[in-house]
Amino acid sequence: MPNVKILIVEDERLVAQDIEGCLGRHGYQVTAIVSNGKEALKEVKKNPPDLVLMDIILEGEWDGIETARRMRRHLDVPVVYITAHSDEKTIEAAKVTEPYGYILKPIDEKELHIVVELTVFKHASEKRDKDRFERLSLFINPVTDTLCLLDAGFHVVEMNKTGMTSWRIRKADLKKKDIFDLALNIPGEQKAVYRQKLLRTLNKGIPFQENRLAVVSKTGDRIVNAKAFKAGEGIGLIITDITAQVGTERERRQIEEELGRSYQQLRNLSRHLQSIREEESKRIAREIHDELGQALTALKMDLSWLTSRLPESLPDRRILLDKTRAMTSLIDKTIKTVQKISAELRPGLLDDLGLIPAIEWQCQEFQNRTGIECEVDFDSEVIDLSPDLSTAIFRVFQEALTNAVRHSRATRIQVSLKNNPDWLVLQIGDNGIGIPEQAIDSADSLGIMGMRERLIPFGGSLLIAGEVNRGTTLTLSLPVKGLKRHD
Repeated sequence: MPNVKILIVEDERLVAQDIEGCLGRHGYQVTAIVSNGKEALKEVKKNPPDLVLMDIILEGEWDGIETARRMRRHLDVPVVYITAHSDEKTIEAAKVTEPYGYILKPIDEKELHIVVELTVFKHASEKRDKDRFERLSLFINPVTDTLCLLDAGFHVVEMNKTGMTSWRIRKADLKKKDIFDLALNIPGEQKAVYRQKLLRTLNKGIPFQENRLAVVSKTGDRIVNAKAFKAGEGIGLIITDITAQVGTERERRQIEEELGRSYQQLRNLSRHLQSIREEESKRIAREIHDELGQALTALKMDLSWLTSRLPESLPDRRILLDKTRAMTSLIDKTIKTVQKISAELRPGLLDDLGLIPAIEWQCQEFQNRTGIECEVDFDSEVIDLSPDLSTAIFRVFQEALTNAVRHSRATRIQVSLKNNPDWLVLQIGDNGIGIPEQAIDSADSLGIMGMRERLIPFGGSLLIAGEVNRGTTLTLSLPVKGLKRHD
């Protein structure tokens, strides 16, 4: 059997060299000879072999049995023990690690060859059977679980009979509708989160499991556990209905209603507080701009009037002129500061000219302030939005820029706003270090949570994708229907 890689773990050098010679004569490749368990584990991780020949008694902290046990955590590699002891106690202790065989010392070359051939064949056969079972398990008919296969667009390609019966799905619906339409019917804001999790499973092979997920079906509300994993070019999904385990229908409905009311109250409160804050920011910005700005302008005019009336014969006239010029410069700086504070509280462009001019202004201000290049690309015709929605989008945009400065180490940011027949899409991408996956849905990522909360009342969603050293992209999507301004 050519191209079989074997690791020898033996603390007696002469025995190890003898085994290496036997293996070499039969065409096997010895990847390394190590004398203790820790070196063996390191070698297995660095250069995974097809087989490990390992003495039970080894020098160092771990014996062969402990080393095999630790290997099983990292790699599915068969182990054959080499031992001078054939007593029942040793064999029983070794059984815990499920070895593929034993070779007694002194080594018999013929026996070694047979054991290696049988072990490699058996392991390859078991691996094929395991792969075949995983593929077929998607299409068997278990008693309780729904098993289905999703394509790259999350459309249900196949579903077992139990699932189709349980969810009242017709064969004709398969391949036409996605899993969220057929089974996992959940609120829009949750769909965006689970779509992103499924994308991670599809693109990176990262499985995920969600317990006690509330869904709506044709037969009523249900509580399910869902587990997704990579399956070929698509995704395997197992849905287990645990509605009966959660409690009686009445208790469950009471809990759901109470949670629903609390959830909606929190949402309403959050939206109310945001509205109050925006109105207060608008009022303060207007007062600062109008009252303080006008007062400073009047002060500058009075100072100019006073300067022009200083007598030529006044002994300290030059000193007074220098002083008035310094005061004028200070007033000019103060006026600019007032304008900056007013704009940060509430950009007047947002109320006067709309979302696009406000974003363009914010990009220019951001670029001037941080030195980070900010490019914009907008459709020539973008739908006219209500003031509340324009404010929500603008605040999400501001938060995205703030996060880029704080965390991304980016040198360039690209902003695009596109309006297609179904969706209004704002995309903000940078060339920074990329957001860690665990931070996207972390409970500590309050800025991201706040952005999503602003969009929920308008049926919008926020997807975030990051790639190490290649940047982060935020995609804000809003359904076009119902977005037009109604004054």
